[in-house]
Amino acid sequence: MKGLSIYDVKELFSKAECGELATKYGFSADTKLYGDLKECYSHYMHWSEAEAPPTPKQAKNAFKAISTNADKLIASLDLPLFESAVLHSRLPIDRDPLITLLRQVSALSVELEEVIELSTSGRRMMVENQFIWELFQIFQNGTGLSGSGISDNPAKEPDQQLNGNSLEFIRCCTDKAGIWKTDKSINQLIKRNMSHN
Repeated sequence: MKGLSIYDVKELFSKAECGELATKYGFSADTKLYGDLKECYSHYMHWSEAEAPPTPKQAKNAFKAISTNADKLIASLDLPLFESAVLHSRLPIDRDPLITLLRQVSALSVELEEVIELSTSGRRMMVENQFIWELFQIFQNGTGLSGSGISDNPAKEPDQQLNGNSLEFIRCCTDKAGIWKTDKSINQLIKRNMSHN
């Protein structure tokens, strides 16, 4: 794998701070919030500091090619019974787990392709968007809440129109990480990704 490297683990919040966040935002008692945030933040810092990034268009095309090729490979595995048995008897993985894996690769590639905004410059925006999406997933998994949890009240002042625990949690984490995003852009990113999952 090109560019694969081991990264330093970085802490976004202390264990005590994570305990306070878990209580404030309604995370379950068995949450692994500290570890999840540490891993998410470490990925973000590693990739935001990585050198020689591809352009957003190149990255988008690469993810699209992965998804397309995975789908083609799934279709090509639809062989007659004898040929399928011969092929899979010589592989270290059975047909059904292989197809499941390829479907996961395809779906994840589509998701990552959607994270990229072609109108922005460079990898940093893509990495920030992925960080925000992962924060939202941590919130959903930790609280058991489905949906975005973000409500919209257009009658209020622009900086008060969007609210909700998931948005507050993400804003708390992005502020700590030094990322500036409007509430509107966070909400749009979440809704766009949810529509593809």
